[in-house]
Amino acid sequence: MTSSTTTKMVYVSKTADGWLKVSAEGMGNISIPYGLKVKLTEFHDPKEPKSKDGLDHIEILEGVNKGVKATLHRKPGGQSYFESNVALRPRGKIHASVVGMFVDRRVSPCASRSIGSP
Repeated sequence: MTSSTTTKMVYVSKTADGWLKVSAEGMGNISIPYGLKVKLTEFHDPKEPKSKDGLDHIEILEGVNKGVKATLHRKPGGQSYFESNVALRPRGKIHASVVGMFVDRRVSPCASRSIGSP
């Protein structure tokens, strides 16, 4: 078997800077963050040199690039950039309050004139 077409839900694993560069269809190179959920649609078997194209194929499942299909090579040594379990932090809560508000009450000179006045 040269590559697997079994779909699998996985997450982007940690990288040096927290971002993984992939080649997105019709968009060129984009960076996706650590912990992003993707669907691994086809992956390269490093033990088989005659693999279809030597790339892992993914579909992004969340974020601004949701639905985008992309490809990338594996790490040196054939390891994947994806893992099935990622330790994600729970969503944070944001509390905000408006202390004061500035309203500009200036009126332009044109707005105060009536039609036909000099």
